[in-house]
Amino acid sequence: MRVAVVGGGISGLTAAHLLTAAGHDVTLFDDGDEPGGLIRSARRDGFLCERGPQALLDGAPEVRALIASTGLTGRALTALPASRRRFVYVGGALRPFPASPPALLRTSLLSAAGKLRLFAEPFIRRPTAPDPDESVFDFVARRFGNRIRRETRRGCLVRR
Repeated sequence: MRVAVVGGGISGLTAAHLLTAAGHDVTLFDDGDEPGGLIRSARRDGFLCERGPQALLDGAPEVRALIASTGLTGRALTALPASRRRFVYVGGALRPFPASPPALLRTSLLSAAGKLRLFAEPFIRRPTAPDPDESVFDFVARRFGNRIRRETRRGCLVRR
């Protein structure tokens, strides 16, 4: 069967890979210069700067099987304990990524208004039916407000 996959992000690439493995004739369409969607990595001054999703939980057998089916098992990297400390590159400076609620309140990544919006989060009504297509980015905006979406969009996540 001939199948068209629209979008060369991680979901489109995964769909195209699985469809091809199942014997389908797949054509992938994307308007980007290269595949990967929002995923980008670049080395800058000895740091690995990543945009978009940069990690995945590989505990599920299905995820490990998907990685193996792509032939990337040998290229998968396990995070080192030192990489638990993350930074966001914003406005020409590295800023620590908040790893706890107190750190989130102290961070310079959010404005005072953005931090105040965090206090409303427990009172945000949940949708009556979950959106299966909701991204993590959209989830954060829904739960913590659009201000956080705007403020966090400015940077990229950095690991040493």
